[in-house]
Amino acid sequence: FYAKGNDGWLDSLLFEPYSDITNPYYSLYTDTAYYYLTSNYLLSGNKRVTVETDTDFSNPSYQTITNCIVDVLEQNPQYYYGAENGPLYLKGEGWFDVSFGIGQTVTKTLSTPGFVSGIEPTKVNLSFATKSHYGHHLNVKMNNQTIYDTIFWGLTSKKTTYTTTGNLTSTTIFDLSSIDDINATTDNIELAYIYLTYPRNFIFNGIYKQNFRIKDSNGSKTLLQIEQFLNNNVVLWDLTNHRRIPMVYQNSKLNAIVPNSGNEKECYIISEDSVKYIPKLEKKNFVNYLPTVINTTDYVIITNNLLWTGATAYKDYRNLNNKYSANCYDVEQLYDQFSYGIKKHPLAIKNFLKYISTPSNSNDSLIKYVFLIGKGIHSGTWSYWESFRKNTANFEACLVPSYGNPSSDNMLTTKILTNNNTNEIPIGRIAATNNNEVNIYLDKVIQHENASAAEWMKRVIHFGGGNTTEL
Repeated sequence: FYAKGNDGWLDSLLFEPYSDITNPYYSLYTDTAYYYLTSNYLLSGNKRVTVETDTDFSNPSYQTITNCIVDVLEQNPQYYYGAENGPLYLKGEGWFDVSFGIGQTVTKTLSTPGFVSGIEPTKVNLSFATKSHYGHHLNVKMNNQTIYDTIFWGLTSKKTTYTTTGNLTSTTIFDLSSIDDINATTDNIELAYIYLTYPRNFIFNGIYKQNFRIKDSNGSKTLLQIEQFLNNNVVLWDLTNHRRIPMVYQNSKLNAIVPNSGNEKECYIISEDSVKYIPKLEKKNFVNYLPTVINTTDYVIITNNLLWTGATAYKDYRNLNNKYSANCYDVEQLYDQFSYGIKKHPLAIKNFLKYISTPSNSNDSLIKYVFLIGKGIHSGTWSYWESFRKNTANFEACLVPSYGNPSSDNMLTTKILTNNNTNEIPIGRIAATNNNEVNIYLDKVIQHENASAAEWMKRVIHFGGGNTTEL
């Protein structure tokens, strides 16, 4: 099957509006994606993929096409820059390349072989942000020709699109410059990405894998002929229409017949030697979280399976004398069911809480409390040692994730039944790293809640006012 790593597609839901995401091509949390395969040996055929067998390359009704459309992404996410106004994900937040200042230029070279003119225009998308409050003058050149020049102010991000019918050479050079002509005290500009789309031929010189897009030919089917591929034993996928297509090396070319579909098709070719073979599949059992199944829960405990013993003990204490109806929920299950298998993603928790909350005019329908048991770590900060996105040890140490930068658990319970950034369910956390720490906390809770009344336990309200000297 075909699978690709995780990028920032789900992260866009963290931004308001969604289009404010600075880089949809780089995840704020992890580039690892999990895929779930379903099989039924009692059924014949394939559920999702059509295996094509047509190799009649001499059929006169088929028509050969000689070009395709490819995308080139340039990004170098080295540093995380957060917004200055609270934990919300705001415009200009995310991972960026190294910043450049007043009078400085950053040069990026993109590989663009096989350009074909007269087919479709070349399209360039750029995204960048600033981290200084002063004025900015940014100039962007493509192959020594200015394609973008702008003066703007303050902390913000910008995206721009440029289209050209000019020719490309085998390499395309971009120069991004901060122009020193507006008397700014300082300037800091960071590139998020350059995304270039251009038409090219099928001479894939030395390439062992390639994504590309094609349109239908005018024939009954479309014939592809790919030259100079690294290997002659290859696999071709029509990803749009879920087809696996045979390729045959013939007359010094790789030949394939792609059925027409009435739409543009994303295709992928890869050498068989480069296909990743999975030696073992892990069985996955999903917990039933239907509201009708868990609708008696009013005290939600979200934890990690490493802390399950301690969390269960805390749950049992909360359920004494029917004071609450508490239940524990494994955050790993929430990743699988509520954030598409993306580990450490805060939307797993938020989406779960939204799912099990019953819409009503009364707050009685909401969960009364949410308690997180497990240490959380920032997903991204300036320092790799304080965050987990680029630190494997921190990734594993983050047992229950938080939300935003700086992190705020309160954000996990906003927008549950409304569209407001107001905390709708009381939420708390014990940042435990092992069961012993959970048990120590539980013992303190029990002692506190069962302490006998004493004189010193008075409830006092002290009002003050007037001049400072009178207080």
